[in-house]
Amino acid sequence: MLDLQRVKSLGIIGKRSLWRELQVVSNEDTRLREYEFDTLLHRADDQFQAVEQERLRLAPQVFVSKSETGGDVPITDTADVR
Repeated sequence: MLDLQRVKSLGIIGKRSLWRELQVVSNEDTRLREYEFDTLLHRADDQFQAVEQERLRLAPQVFVSKSETGGDVPITDTADVR
């Protein structure tokens, strides 16, 4: 599940980078001036924050395993994690 969240984060970061690049280019290319890049950048920032909050919410479920008695046991030997 965290891998999916990371992929989403990378996609949002990539999209945000594209919006910023096109915003810079729009200073010289009038075809791009109709787009509201500030709004698109703000939306990408909001999307990233939402995905980041969900990723952090899921982290304990991924990195903490349940012992046989039902208690939380932190994973300490990462050599066995596959």
